[in-house]
Amino acid sequence: MEQKVLYFGYGANREPRMMAAITGDQNLKGTPAVLEGYTLCIQRLDQVPESPRQILRHSGQPETFESYVAIRDKKGKIFGTVWELTPQQRELVRRWELVGDWQKEGKGKATLKNGKKNDVVTEVLGEGQKIDREVRTESYNPWLNSPDDFQRTTDIYFKREPNVGEKFLFFGYGPARDLRVMQALTGNKNLVGREAVLKGYRLNLQTLEQVPNTRTLAPKSPREILKESWPDGFEFFVVSPDEKGEVAGTIYWLTAQEKELFRDFELIDLSWNKDGNGKVITSDGQELEVGVPVLGDGQEVNREVDGINYNPYFNSTLEKFVQVAEKSRRELLERMGPVPIEAKS
Repeated sequence: MEQKVLYFGYGANREPRMMAAITGDQNLKGTPAVLEGYTLCIQRLDQVPESPRQILRHSGQPETFESYVAIRDKKGKIFGTVWELTPQQRELVRRWELVGDWQKEGKGKATLKNGKKNDVVTEVLGEGQKIDREVRTESYNPWLNSPDDFQRTTDIYFKREPNVGEKFLFFGYGPARDLRVMQALTGNKNLVGREAVLKGYRLNLQTLEQVPNTRTLAPKSPREILKESWPDGFEFFVVSPDEKGEVAGTIYWLTAQEKELFRDFELIDLSWNKDGNGKVITSDGQELEVGVPVLGDGQEVNREVDGINYNPYFNSTLEKFVQVAEKSRRELLERMGPVPIEAKS
């Protein structure tokens, strides 16, 4: 059974309509609750930091826009709703709330009407930001802006992504930890990624000459395919099992077609890498099951490297990997023929 995230929503996020607009799920389970240790406030658009302010404007928010935000306050409390979300749904909420640019991840205890206390995650206003006023009441209006405006904005912002339940969670390392490479590979400029650490694997470098040169399901071997883009002596990041190992990277929620583009990029069906599974720990402590490309059996590597502190472009550039990723995508789609393309370009 998929792990659930208990998320405390305040402001418009306490309302089923808002959460359905963000997650695409009309059947979310929510319970009224009170979050302790925080105070509800209102922030004007001109008080939002410059980068997220421009994003809000681009999404159609007017200059009169105001937003509910939470600040830490030992004696404070906020009335809202505890929602049971999948990790993918939580990531959509994080993206909607611009966590990392405007807000930051918060944790606390929420008390349900039956008196039960639950550990929850929520959003907290980022450091050093100003607010307009505090709201210390249970019966506040959750809609500072029209519900229809919120619905329209989510349609624009998310571009009606496919149902999150139809996505697969994959871990990218090396250059694939860079969202820009994965966007080029999938053709999806709205791809969601999140930093995480893969447990139980070590990071290695393998030279081009160590890549298998046996032809299996294709007219070219993995080494021959890679030589079309990379010079002799080039080294590739690969992972192999190691109980004490860990590798820093990024997790992505991929559609079925994006998943196949990723697998093809890693030459999984041609016996260079193989399909692997593992557990990652996200920055907020969540443990998630992921798919990951793992070096195929019986292969040698050149050396092991630090899986946490490494430069994915130590021997090339972002631009080169983007070019190779785009080429890989074009070639697979040509081989697949005229089928519906899920990834957005």
